[in-house]
Amino acid sequence: MPNPDMTVLELLPSPQLRQCQAENPGALSGSGGERQPGWKREGSPSENVAARLQQRKRIVELKRRISVCSLLVASLGIVLMIASMELSLACSHLVIIATLSIAVSASTVLLLGLILFYHITDIKVTMMLITS
Repeated sequence: MPNPDMTVLELLPSPQLRQCQAENPGALSGSGGERQPGWKREGSPSENVAARLQQRKRIVELKRRISVCSLLVASLGIVLMIASMELSLACSHLVIIATLSIAVSASTVLLLGLILFYHITDIKVTMMLITS
C-alpha cells in the first residue's frame, strides 16, 4: 500500500522500472517483496543493514556535535552582547564597542549557519529511515 504522504509523481513508475519490468516481467514481484528502482544488492542483507546503521550513527554523532557547537556559539554571543551593552553604558571607547558589536553579529551568523547545517543532517537521517 502506498504511503499517504507520497506525491503522485512518486507513485508513477520510473523509466528504469518500466524497462526492467519489460525485460523481466516477474523480477520485481517475487517473494522478496517490492524493490525500489535503482536498488542494488551488495553483499548479504546483514552487511547492508550494518553499513546503514554505521552511516546513521555517524550522522547522529555529527548532529550531536553540531548541537554542542551551537550551544557554545549562542552562549558566546550572549556573553558578548552583555559585555557590549555594559561597556557602552560605562565608557565611551567606540573601538571596543564596535568590535564587540561585530563579534556579536558574527556569532549570530555562525549560529544561523549551524542551525541550517543541523537541519540538513536531520533531513539526511530522516531520508535514511524512509529509504530503509
